[in-house]
Amino acid sequence: MIETVGLTRAYDGLRAVDELTLGVPKGSVFGFLGRNGAGKTTTVKMLSTVLRPTSGTATVGGFDVWKEALKVRSIIGVIGEGTELARPFWTPMEYLRFFSRLQGGSDRNDRADLKDWLARLGLTAHAARPIGGFSSGMRKRLELCRVFSRHPEVLLLDEPTKELDIPGKREIWELLRKLATQEEVTLFLCTHDAAEIQAVCNRIAILRRGKLSFEGTKDELPQSVIRIEVESPDATCARLEEASLAVSSSVAGSFVYAAFRDRKEPEAVRSELASVGISCRDVQEVDAFDERVLAFL
Repeated sequence: MIETVGLTRAYDGLRAVDELTLGVPKGSVFGFLGRNGAGKTTTVKMLSTVLRPTSGTATVGGFDVWKEALKVRSIIGVIGEGTELARPFWTPMEYLRFFSRLQGGSDRNDRADLKDWLARLGLTAHAARPIGGFSSGMRKRLELCRVFSRHPEVLLLDEPTKELDIPGKREIWELLRKLATQEEVTLFLCTHDAAEIQAVCNRIAILRRGKLSFEGTKDELPQSVIRIEVESPDATCARLEEASLAVSSSVAGSFVYAAFRDRKEPEAVRSELASVGISCRDVQEVDAFDERVLAFL
């Protein structure tokens, strides 16, 4: 449903997205994970036709995101970090009808559909309230009403729960899982939150400094990830790469997270590192999903 080949976007010679090649199957809930500044938002802007690629290609539903931008826009919905309230004194229905008319909808035919979506997302009881008084979670529900009422084939979400508390995040995650199944929509979820990926997605890609470092199912992540405490984490990462000891490694504070293709005991890793001149303060195996993905971030 989404395909990129060598997709690149550069700013003043600096590549924010660098030769990105990935495929998102139709009907999947695809997680796009990376640290802040990794290039996630730039990728979403290219896929949503807002930003022109410097080189490479990207298609959504078979349409080129730049050459056939209008066709792409007709089949996608987009939700960003925050909900923009066009008029805070509007009611939910006024808000939804405004965007429906902007997108060429028929007011007579859309009114019943919009009421149905307000009911499905639990906003009927708040239909007469000004949306300026809505909580962050209610605003996010309203945004979901706006995009799903257009019946998109693809939904691009850029940090959709960033401003929500933990209960609010879980509420939106459950809604996304349910709506993706009921509406048969392909979801492309861009986030830096590993818990969000684990809760919602069935396939993931990890972006590191603009480059793809992993793509596959959650179960395909290496099971053996070791947390290594060392004096010089950056130098240790470089040495691991030079010696080809790990599939991938990354720094978080004073720790290095290293992923290995085959399961390894911590002491075996300590010995291998010592053989290439790396002295470790501590070596521990990690099992948590958020720590396993750290090796690729």
